[in-house]
Amino acid sequence: MKWVKLGFLALAALVTGWGVFLNQDFLFSAYEVTYKMPFGLTEQWTSSKLPVIYYLLIFFILGALCSYFLSLKARFRNRRSERTLKARIAGLEREIQELKHAAATPLPASTGPAWTGESPEVAAVSQTADTEPAPEPSEGK
Repeated sequence: MKWVKLGFLALAALVTGWGVFLNQDFLFSAYEVTYKMPFGLTEQWTSSKLPVIYYLLIFFILGALCSYFLSLKARFRNRRSERTLKARIAGLEREIQELKHAAATPLPASTGPAWTGESPEVAAVSQTADTEPAPEPSEGK
């Protein structure tokens, strides 16, 4: 993979060098830039005469700086969300371990209705029915 990247970099350098060589008359000729200022601050601003390649390099570097700072902002945002997601994962892993531990430990035998699958209401009624004495038949009839 390293050689492929180096190959693409060398190819890009060759194409760029070839383009500069073919257009050197234009790129190295000096021009001045004039900008008419809005809101009447001044009439216009004029730069000194510089070769066109300087202007291209200046705008390329400014674009690279802008993209770097925007990616830096996204990087901090992603780091913050990564931190919260890692905390959530740790909490969920802790909960999984607690559930595994709870499933591995046997429950005491005196838990009663939970082992029979009865609902708590049915278990309560059946327990009270077992503890109350049955009514005795009346002998008077």
